[in-house]
Amino acid sequence: MNIDITPNYLNLRQVYGLVEGWTLFGIFLLGILAVILLTSKAKVHPFLAMFTVSIVVGLVAGISPAKMTDVIISGFSSFMGYIAIIIVSATIIGELMEKTGATIVISKALLSLVGRNRSPVAVGLAGFIVSIPVICCDTAFLVLSPLARALSKGSGFSLRLYSLALAAGALTGFKLIFPSGPLFPATMFGADVTKVLILGAAASIPVLAVGLLFSYRFGGSNDVKDDEEIVSFEELAKSYGKLPGIVASFSVLLVPIILIVSRSIFDNLLESSNSIRIVFDLIGHPVLALPIGIGIALLLAKDKPRDDVNNWITGGIQRAATILVIVGARAQLGTGQLPS
Repeated sequence: MNIDITPNYLNLRQVYGLVEGWTLFGIFLLGILAVILLTSKAKVHPFLAMFTVSIVVGLVAGISPAKMTDVIISGFSSFMGYIAIIIVSATIIGELMEKTGATIVISKALLSLVGRNRSPVAVGLAGFIVSIPVICCDTAFLVLSPLARALSKGSGFSLRLYSLALAAGALTGFKLIFPSGPLFPATMFGADVTKVLILGAAASIPVLAVGLLFSYRFGGSNDVKDDEEIVSFEELAKSYGKLPGIVASFSVLLVPIILIVSRSIFDNLLESSNSIRIVFDLIGHPVLALPIGIGIALLLAKDKPRDDVNNWITGGIQRAATILVIVGARAQLGTGQLPS
């Protein structure tokens, strides 16, 4: 939906002529600076900061006060209709993976894959993977911090190295892999979700590699002694009770991605009337693929008390609420076509 700027209030093209684009860009940069100062210096909540600044930016850019409420409502609601389901689903998946110990299972599998001499790489990869469903690099870092601390004991590598590797992996996965960081711009610009996912994954490989090299360069490490045990996962996993299997743990992440990518492939290969394409048009859409991931995640918790599982789901929804209001505040002045 395009919002017309009322000429009688302020028309930047008439006032600034050919430099209108640069003027709007300057207003945008000042808005970003204002949000940074409000949140970092004045300690204003990000939602209030973005909500207020976006209104000011809109008025200065030429949207009339009479149209401002319509812009706020349309921008906020149009994005929430698509993003809300994905964010809530992803945060619930992340909460269930954390509480059931699936993150520990994934970390142990990655450690077995890369070997004990490259255990910091395993921690970085674990952070990379876990940050995607939890939609927060900070949460992924906190969830896996006990693992990093445990691995540093007797491994020959410093805790600083593990911490840097974990931070590099968590930040890379969050910023580049859909639905985490790319969810908002993909929605805003109507991008093809599958292409965003594939290109983001491709771009993340060199970024993660540089982050890990940086970690090794500045993290400090010693030679690993063959007679030293890295960590007892049994001790680390005691608080989780019975851990889920490797296949089930990875399926929570992989199945939604496979469904989304398959939908795009079948759309290009099969006729619109083909029954396979019709099915994947439904289950391969992100707003259904992510809830399917919830169903798989619930299987990980099938032996857990039902009240605990419901509390974990509630925790995921509560964490999603903070993300949603901030994204909504950013989107209230945005326009664009939702991804198909």
